[in-house]
Order: sequence, then structure tokens, then C-alpha cells
Amino acid sequence: MEIARRIGRLCAQSSLSRGAIARQTGLDSSSLSRLEAGEAVPTWEILDRLACTLNVPVSRFFVEEGEAPVTPLLTPRVKLEDLETLQPAAPDSGRAPKLRTFANEIKAVLTLAGRKLR
Repeated sequence: MEIARRIGRLCAQSSLSRGAIARQTGLDSSSLSRLEAGEAVPTWEILDRLACTLNVPVSRFFVEEGEAPVTPLLTPRVKLEDLETLQPAAPDSGRAPKLRTFANEIKAVLTLAGRKLR
């Protein structure tokens, strides 16, 4: 239902008429209304077409502008530069050497691709 509400709000905020939005996305008006009412589930392709028509990123159907998405199972991203400065982990963990090896492999791939790192 959250996506349906966001589709409806983004369509209402658009300068385009409902008919124009439906035409540009390849939907008929009744299908667009069903999406906005939560009576139909949009495919990724429809969300992509709506995003292009409404000139918004697809992520706006899932989170509000400026709102961080909820990703409880994901670990924080580590920048390549941060991998270079890793301090050794506890002697028995073995994690730091694996990360250093991974960082070196990434550097090698990027160097082969023509991008030099410090």
C-alpha cells in the first residue's frame, strides 16, 4: 500500500494530467487508477516507466526524498581508501589479512581497467 500511496502522490504533484501519465507509461487510465488505489501491484518495468514519466528516481516509490532506506541486514560500505588504512585485527581473527588481500585485488582490477589509485 505504501508504494500505491507514493505513486498517487507523485502523479498528483506532476504537472501532467492522469491521461498524459497513462499514455506516456503505456498504461490505460483504469490501470493507473488501480495502481494508485493499491488494487494492482506494479512490475519493476511499470515503476521504471512511471519514474521516467514523472522525472523522479525509482527509489522515490520506496522511500521519501531525503529519507534513508532501511537496510537492517546490510553491513556499512567501506571505501577502498579506508581498506588501505586498516589496522590489524586481533591475531586470531584473520579478518584484516583477508580485507587487505581483497583491497589489493580490487586495486589490480582497477589498474588493469586504466584507473590508478594512490
